[in-house]
Amino acid sequence: MTTSAVLSEQEMINEIAKKYSDSMNIGVERQIFIGKRVTFMMRGLLVVTGFILIVLFVVLLMLSTHMKALIITVDTMNHHFTTMTKDVEKMKIVVADMDKSVDKLPLMLARIKTMQSSVKEMSQDITPLAQHMHSISNNMNIITQDVQSMSSTFVVMDRSVMDISQDVNQLSKPMKNFNKWIPLP
Repeated sequence: MTTSAVLSEQEMINEIAKKYSDSMNIGVERQIFIGKRVTFMMRGLLVVTGFILIVLFVVLLMLSTHMKALIITVDTMNHHFTTMTKDVEKMKIVVADMDKSVDKLPLMLARIKTMQSSVKEMSQDITPLAQHMHSISNNMNIITQDVQSMSSTFVVMDRSVMDISQDVNQLSKPMKNFNKWIPLP
């Protein structure tokens, strides 16, 4: 194997390792981005929750200060409810009209059942998709392991080539000395 072939293989290995490193950096950057977004949303949720708690506290404070007015209002409402019971006949008529409107419920129920079957079909389609994604993840793990194995093999090969180069250099010393004493024409 020539030196240029070894160098070109080394360059290919370096390029593969760089691309792998770049893809890993992209994944890390995505995770950081997602983390920042989740943190931002959580902080916003905490601010909104705090605001709601403050509003509830103010409402409770107002209720406690206006309790007499509330009691008077409840008494008035009680009086109005007693007068409403007198209008029960009118309410019966309204209920009869509502019964006529309820006739449309079977159509609504049929549509809901259709929607339920569509949701079941979607669920059945999602299950194989999840299995395919899991298979792809497994394949990526295998490829990662193979690339790591290749990288360690190339490191060992590089050391072996360096050792061979030193051995050839050592073996050629006697010929170099011989050429000094008896130069070839």
